[in-house]
Amino acid sequence: MKYFILLFLPLQLFSQQKILFKNVNVVDLQKGKVISNQNVLVEGDRIKNISSKPFVVNGATVVDGSDKYLMPGLCDFNACVLQYEYYGVPAFQLMLANGVTSVRDLLPPNSMEEAFAIKKSIVSGNRLAPRLYLSGKTIIDRPPFQNENASKSILVTSVKEAEDAVDSLIKLGADVIDPT
Repeated sequence: MKYFILLFLPLQLFSQQKILFKNVNVVDLQKGKVISNQNVLVEGDRIKNISSKPFVVNGATVVDGSDKYLMPGLCDFNACVLQYEYYGVPAFQLMLANGVTSVRDLLPPNSMEEAFAIKKSIVSGNRLAPRLYLSGKTIIDRPPFQNENASKSILVTSVKEAEDAVDSLIKLGADVIDPT
């Protein structure tokens, strides 16, 4: 059986901590291969060193990664995570438990102000959750369809209205602008 160490530590809780993974197999997603017996140093929220040669770091927590695998956290960029949280499903914890460290929510069920307040609590370390990217309202250039929630969209009919809509979403704190 293969064991994975997912590099999805709740990084805001370990901002000053040093962790040294020794003799771990690194899953290189860019090259699509596993690099055996690596030593990986993580300081706070950054990978500082990956080497096949052993090294010592004063003050680091050492994790024996022999016969284990280390990979970066996963991203889910089409999730309705706040909708699940809103209705009592512990979606943040489930995502973290499965290695998802970043999530984009395009249409939260609550107000945008509430959604951005949740994001602020995550960023400040008061709530354990994946990094949360929010889009704000969807910018549309036609009236909403019958099954669409008109309160979750901004109807624009000119370039000036589109620019104003983008500016308002950026001012609110949107990470992503979602035009349709």
